[in-house]
Amino acid sequence: MSHVLIASDGSENSKAAQDFVSSLPFRDRPDVRLVAATPLPVTLSEYYIESVLFEQAHHTQNTVVAPRTNAEAERLRPKFASVTTDLRVGDPANEILDAAEDYQADLIVLGARGLSAIPRFLLGSVSDYICRHAHQSVLVVRPPHTSATIRHTLSVPPRRILFATDGSETSNQAIDRFASWSWPADAQARVIIAHQIVTAFGVEITHVDEPYRTAERLKAEAILQSASMRLGKVFSQVDTAICDASQVAHSIIEQAENWNADLIVIGNRGLSRWERFLLGSTSLGVLHHAPCSVWVEKLR
Repeated sequence: MSHVLIASDGSENSKAAQDFVSSLPFRDRPDVRLVAATPLPVTLSEYYIESVLFEQAHHTQNTVVAPRTNAEAERLRPKFASVTTDLRVGDPANEILDAAEDYQADLIVLGARGLSAIPRFLLGSVSDYICRHAHQSVLVVRPPHTSATIRHTLSVPPRRILFATDGSETSNQAIDRFASWSWPADAQARVIIAHQIVTAFGVEITHVDEPYRTAERLKAEAILQSASMRLGKVFSQVDTAICDASQVAHSIIEQAENWNADLIVIGNRGLSRWERFLLGSTSLGVLHHAPCSVWVEKLR
């Protein structure tokens, strides 16, 4: 991973995202592009001339956004190989996606929800749109609920990382990526496979032969064993589990909550043939409701 794009909007969650990605133990320090997109002002009349709106947006960019972004870049430079800035005017989600393509980014980093003063930049909808349309992996940072603990928690690498896998190419790519980094001695990993069961009124309605169940469970155990062996080289403890659930995303979120995970790592698209584990929709469900930050791995 050599190019990381970080979206900036001046909010506390945006700063938290910068702190979080700065704490990750990359094998080689990546180059960073800090992108700030200034939306056009909202007009109260259809008679506003477009050139006037762009002039107002550029004024805001030059007087407010540029000084703030430059200060953020200076703060980040000691932690990365290089940090550059890219100031844009337009729809934030589309501008960030365009910037990621122009920069050939490997990863896009976002705050879960932003709220800049000029104007309101709701990164909740932006992060959703980017995760759906980005060709790159996406890290959405959700800071702790207690503001007093945000800086301390995000200034150190995450200690408890939950991997939701199904043995697909994206899942394996994510595991191999994290297994190539040097994690702190007390960092732990948990790898789970969520096995979806179709139910009606609380009763399982999908019946399959016992030999099939046994074969699928053996396949799942093999996937978990492979992941555990790779992650065990860099994590002090690796736990594995197969979770039966009627809703895969809910099962992953529940595991993260019960285990107090700092980060969930999930593939964008899983093996649809493996017990209906559709990571395309599952990853979005996890992204919307996770109690912690979420890394959505995508194939390039």
